[in-house]
Amino acid sequence: MKTRVIFCFLCACSTVAWSQSAAWENASRQELVAAYRISYNWFINTPSYSFKLNYISYGDAVSKEPIENSEGYYKRVANNCVSEIIGIKTLQNANLKVVVDTADRLVTVTDPGNLSPAMTGQEELMALLDNARGLKKMKQSKSTRYHIDFKEGGQYEAYEFIVNDKGQGEGLTYYYQEQITRADGEGEDKEIKMKPRLEIRFSDYQVPAKYTESEFSERGILVHEKGKLNLTAAYRNFRLLDYRLQAKK
Repeated sequence: MKTRVIFCFLCACSTVAWSQSAAWENASRQELVAAYRISYNWFINTPSYSFKLNYISYGDAVSKEPIENSEGYYKRVANNCVSEIIGIKTLQNANLKVVVDTADRLVTVTDPGNLSPAMTGQEELMALLDNARGLKKMKQSKSTRYHIDFKEGGQYEAYEFIVNDKGQGEGLTYYYQEQITRADGEGEDKEIKMKPRLEIRFSDYQVPAKYTESEFSERGILVHEKGKLNLTAAYRNFRLLDYRLQAKK
């Protein structure tokens, strides 16, 4: 199962099994929002950092056997960033943002955007909270895990995020509502019911980040020719989509 998430990116996330050995407490909307804002602001306001990314998908809410496990990284220096995970490389500098999808052989170019690597914006968080039926928290050594249970009918059954004592995000977990997939088995088409779980872990923070200027350059992917963008020879079999505002003028 190829993992795709709407929020393009928190780390060292503990598994659900931890909740069985620690106590959950009720949490208020105000303290959950405050904790989320601290972590979100750390990502936005820290000018230079990097960390390892780990996307792990499971078949249900408690399984310890992953269906898919993908490793990658995220690096930011000022207004430049680069990340690579699940076959998707994202590069942003002062001029543009480039997303390379190796599975679909697609290169998408847009104007520079949000530098937050994983967390949804605060307005989107408020929308999630409006659909919440329960909020709780759990202290874990040097971090705190926050959990949101949702009402029925949405895409997610629950959502968690972890913030450490430094204000750094350490993990996101998405608990999906029941999904039905089909699989061939012994000549028979079978229905499989699942409630998938996706964990996004961040680890090995480096502050400030170690980097070279070339890491944030699009030159290995794109060439500028007479005011237009074209793909380099290494990406000649990819399709290019240019959604920049200046490209539409």
